[in-house]
Amino acid sequence: MSDILQKITNFGGNQSWYSRIHTPASEAEVIDILTRHPGMTVKAIGSGHSWSDAAGYSDLVLDMSRLNSVSLIKADGQDLVRVGAGCSLRELLDRLQL
Repeated sequence: MSDILQKITNFGGNQSWYSRIHTPASEAEVIDILTRHPGMTVKAIGSGHSWSDAAGYSDLVLDMSRLNSVSLIKADGQDLVRVGAGCSLRELLDRLQL
């Protein structure tokens, strides 16, 4: 976890800003980060493909890439998939073999 400002640039290179970046590996870590930074503007980022500044200009950025779990679950006789916030669509499709 880092409280040092770091430059973040989107995939296209047309948006960049400075923010504190944290990369939690669990839901408990997300809660811990939020608890330790009350009153800050927090945004979660993905793979950086946004062409707008929607993800930018926050005090704190949560890089969700380590929360990339994919698990199969049964609920009411149905097969369901629970996908972590940091899982890319390509990774999900690869894991499901679609």
